Amino acid sequence: MGLKDLFKGIFTGKKYDNIVNIYLKDSKCGNKIKVLLRKSYDIQRVYDEGKEAAFMINKVIICDKCFNKITIDIKFDKKYNIISREIEGGKYIAEEEYSE
Repeated sequence: MGLKDLFKGIFTGKKYDNIVNIYLKDSKCGNKIKVLLRKSYDIQRVYDEGKEAAFMINKVIICDKCFNKITIDIKFDKKYNIISREIEGGKYIAEEEYSE
Protein backbone atom coordinates (compact mmCIF):
# COMPACT_ATOMS: atom_id res chain seq x y z
CA MET A 1 0.00 0.00 0.00
CA GLY A 2 1.44 3.31 -1.07
CA LEU A 3 1.12 6.74 0.46
CA LYS A 4 -1.53 7.65 -2.11
CA ASP A 5 -3.67 4.66 -1.08
CA LEU A 6 -3.28 5.55 2.58
CA PHE A 7 -4.56 9.10 2.05
CA LYS A 8 -7.31 7.88 -0.25
CA GLY A 9 -8.54 5.50 2.50
CA ILE A 10 -8.42 8.22 5.16
CA PHE A 11 -10.29 10.88 3.22
CA THR A 12 -12.77 8.79 1.25
CA GLY A 13 -13.58 6.31 4.00
CA LYS A 14 -13.09 2.58 3.81
CA LYS A 15 -15.68 -0.13 3.73
CA TYR A 16 -15.83 -2.05 6.94
CA ASP A 17 -15.76 -5.57 5.53
CA ASN A 18 -14.82 -6.97 8.92
CA ILE A 19 -17.99 -5.66 10.66
CA VAL A 20 -21.52 -7.07 10.91
CA ASN A 21 -24.09 -4.55 12.16
CA ILE A 22 -27.01 -5.73 14.31
CA TYR A 23 -29.80 -3.40 15.42
CA LEU A 24 -31.79 -4.06 18.60
CA LYS A 25 -34.57 -2.48 20.62
CA ASP A 26 -34.62 -2.97 24.39
CA SER A 27 -37.91 -4.48 25.59
CA LYS A 28 -37.74 -2.67 28.95
CA CYS A 29 -37.14 0.99 28.02
CA GLY A 30 -37.41 0.95 24.20
CA ASN A 31 -33.84 2.17 23.67
CA LYS A 32 -32.47 1.42 20.18
CA ILE A 33 -29.00 -0.12 20.13
CA LYS A 34 -26.52 -0.63 17.30
CA VAL A 35 -24.15 -3.55 17.89
CA LEU A 36 -20.96 -3.85 15.83
CA LEU A 37 -19.72 -7.43 15.58
CA ARG A 38 -16.19 -8.00 14.31
CA LYS A 39 -15.89 -11.09 12.14
CA SER A 40 -12.30 -11.69 13.21
CA TYR A 41 -12.93 -11.35 16.96
CA ASP A 42 -16.57 -11.51 18.11
CA ILE A 43 -17.98 -14.11 15.73
CA GLN A 44 -16.78 -17.68 16.28
CA ARG A 45 -16.26 -20.44 13.74
CA VAL A 46 -18.40 -23.59 14.09
CA TYR A 47 -16.16 -26.64 13.70
CA ASP A 48 -18.90 -29.29 13.74
CA GLU A 49 -19.27 -30.46 10.13
CA GLY A 50 -22.84 -31.66 10.73
CA LYS A 51 -24.08 -28.15 11.52
CA GLU A 52 -25.61 -25.86 8.91
CA ALA A 53 -23.97 -22.77 10.42
CA ALA A 54 -20.35 -21.91 9.67
CA PHE A 55 -20.16 -19.11 12.26
CA MET A 56 -22.03 -18.14 15.43
CA ILE A 57 -22.19 -15.65 18.26
CA ASN A 58 -23.72 -15.75 21.72
CA LYS A 59 -23.50 -12.35 23.38
CA VAL A 60 -25.05 -10.36 26.23
CA ILE A 61 -25.60 -6.66 25.55
CA ILE A 62 -26.37 -4.28 28.42
CA CYS A 63 -28.67 -1.35 27.63
CA ASP A 64 -26.96 1.95 28.43
CA LYS A 65 -30.24 3.56 29.57
CA CYS A 66 -31.86 1.00 31.91
CA PHE A 67 -29.10 -1.65 32.25
CA ASN A 68 -31.39 -4.41 30.97
CA LYS A 69 -29.58 -7.55 29.74
CA ILE A 70 -30.26 -8.49 26.11
CA THR A 71 -29.01 -11.92 25.08
CA ILE A 72 -28.49 -12.68 21.39
CA ASP A 73 -27.72 -15.98 19.67
CA ILE A 74 -27.06 -15.71 15.93
CA LYS A 75 -25.95 -18.34 13.40
CA PHE A 76 -24.28 -17.36 10.10
CA ASP A 77 -23.46 -19.19 6.87
CA LYS A 78 -20.00 -19.10 5.23
CA LYS A 79 -20.67 -15.62 3.78
CA TYR A 80 -21.87 -14.22 7.13
CA ASN A 81 -25.51 -14.20 6.09
CA ILE A 82 -27.81 -14.76 9.06
CA ILE A 83 -29.33 -18.25 9.09
CA SER A 84 -31.09 -18.06 12.46
CA ARG A 85 -31.31 -15.65 15.35
CA GLU A 86 -32.81 -15.62 18.82
CA ILE A 87 -33.06 -12.84 21.36
CA GLU A 88 -34.13 -12.42 25.00
CA GLY A 89 -34.82 -9.05 26.60
CA GLY A 90 -35.29 -7.18 23.33
CA LYS A 91 -36.11 -7.51 19.67
CA TYR A 92 -34.25 -7.20 16.39
CA ILE A 93 -35.06 -4.12 14.31
CA ALA A 94 -34.13 -2.97 10.81
CA GLU A 95 -31.48 -0.34 10.17
CA GLU A 96 -34.21 2.05 8.96
CA GLU A 97 -36.09 1.79 12.26
CA TYR A 98 -32.87 2.40 14.18
CA SER A 99 -32.19 5.57 12.12
CA GLU A 100 -35.64 7.08 12.80
